[in-house]
This record gives sequence, structure tokens and C-alpha cells, in this order.
Amino acid sequence: MKPSIKILDIFYGGRCQLSCSQCDTRSDDIRKGEFDPTIESIYEGISLAKNKFDVEIFSLLGGEPLLYKDRVKNILEFIRNVDQKTLIFLPTNGELIGKNIDFLSEILVKYKVLLVVSDHFKMFKEQKRSLEIKKSINILSKNINLNKVNDKLFWTEIMYQRPEDKGWKDYWEEVKNYKNINYSAKNNIVLSSTDNDLWWNGQYGIFLHDQISHLQHYYYKENKPKPFNSLDINKSYFANCPSCYCTFMLDKKLYKCAALGTLNQFLNKHESLDDPDWDKFLSYKNLDLTKCTEEDTKNFSISKYKPVEECAMCPSNSNEIFLKEENVLPIKIYKK
Repeated sequence: MKPSIKILDIFYGGRCQLSCSQCDTRSDDIRKGEFDPTIESIYEGISLAKNKFDVEIFSLLGGEPLLYKDRVKNILEFIRNVDQKTLIFLPTNGELIGKNIDFLSEILVKYKVLLVVSDHFKMFKEQKRSLEIKKSINILSKNINLNKVNDKLFWTEIMYQRPEDKGWKDYWEEVKNYKNINYSAKNNIVLSSTDNDLWWNGQYGIFLHDQISHLQHYYYKENKPKPFNSLDINKSYFANCPSCYCTFMLDKKLYKCAALGTLNQFLNKHESLDDPDWDKFLSYKNLDLTKCTEEDTKNFSISKYKPVEECAMCPSNSNEIFLKEENVLPIKIYKK
């Protein structure tokens, strides 16, 4: 039996029309596609990951996918050529949905995709952007004959597809010691209501949730990024990790999180690769899919639900960056 990966985040590129502070794929700093992987590298990584792991959910993660329409469509087609059944997530900030109704109508149905919309504008003084997202989703859902269902199904039927995944169960039991949660993997129930909306027919759909903040994974000192060097990695992981159960793939290598996976590019951008404070985190041992052993894959799968030493990069105490206009819009737009 192959080891499992809950969510495989396939990084396709970092271009984004927004500049959200503490974006874990670094699209607040690396916004022009400077370090985008080749399509060949993406294809090979998907094949290798599928061969070595039981992937529960594929996810196309990057900047804004609707700025990469051709690439996204090609990746979706490639995934479906090698795997006809596994669910695919397509995260988006939602702002460009209205201009891409036909494109999204095609790919959601054809490739059986769940469009995961994170509303980054919920805390704006003006709610125009947020309302436009909801309007666009209503048009899209009608266009592909989707009805709104109980939002709790996202957790109980979509995220909890593999009840035999012990690591997933153990994670949710452990995280209760560090923060209030509204979901129980042990009992497979949502314990409290949420502000989410779900349009779903069992094969494809749209999930809308409010993204009111990002968790910090670095801070600035004298205009240079610095790691927090937390002394409590359990708390950093279980309470403050921005991607606690998502595996990040870049250039045929797997990382525990996107922040570690994009760290080299981020520090390159800030001319901080020689900063000794980052040595520990730059030395993180990723899983190279081209040369890893069965034992390597097993150990990586187990580590996905537990803290590792590099989790010290993030703070032990919650540091939320609330996504208001000044923390979301590029400076040239915000200051207009």
C-alpha cells in the first residue's frame, strides 16, 4: 500500500493581480512569474507523485489561475489522462470569475474540478469586490446547473474522503489542544456553523469561503525578512501553520508547505540567501521525487501531520495579517 498525501498542491506559477501580505506562495513579492516552473517539470512531477503516493486530492496552487488559463487547462487535462477519478481543487481569489464564465464552465465540468474561491475582500470598507464575486458565482453555478447544498458537506464528504487515513485523524485530535476548531475527523462531523457556501453535485462544484487573514511566516527587521525561530514547534505547526495538511510540489520536489517550497526564490528576491538566520530553513530536506526511496516516501507522508524542526520558521503565537485594502491591493492601485 502506497503512503498517502491528503492534498498535493501543484505549483504552476506565481503571477497574481493582488499582493496579499504573507501569501504562502509568495505572490505578494514574486508576482510576475520570475520563477515559474516549466510545464514539462509539472507533468513529470505529477506522474512521479502519483506513482509513489496515493494522492487524495490534486490542487493547482500558485498565483491566480485565471492569469494562467492555457497552462491550467493543460495541467488539468494531463491529470485526467493519468487519473480519471481523484478530485481536483482549483483555488482562486475569485475576482476574475465574471470575465471567465465560459472558460470555467468548460473546465469544471470536463475535468471534474472543485473551484475553491477565497474571498480576500470581505474586510474591505467597500464591499463591491466581494459582492461581485458572489454575483459571478451565481451566474457560473446556473451556467453549469449547480445547486447550493449544505456547506458542511465540504468537510464531511470532500475533505474527509479517506477515513482510513490515520494521520489525518490524529492531526485533528491533536490540533484541538492548540486552537478552537469546528470539525471532528474522528466523528466526521462539523461541530459548528461556518460562513462557507458550497455548490456541489458529487463530481464538480464551487466552494466559497471568507479569507479574512493570512498567518505570518516571517517578519521584517531593518527591511530584511527574518524567520521567527519559534521555540515551540508544536504550537507553530498546530496553531499557526498556513498550510498544515497540504503538500507543496515544485520542480519534482515535495515540501511540507508552500512557504518552505518557495523560500529560496523569496530570499533571492530580497538578496538574503546569505543571511545565516535562514540557513536552517534553507537546509530543509525536501523529497526529490526523481530519486527518493520507498522509506523516504513513507517518512515524508508521516511527517505531513506532525511538526518538523523547520516549523520554527513560523511564530508560536498567532500573528494574523488581516486582509484589508492596504494588505491586499498592489501599492500602485491601493494609493489611487
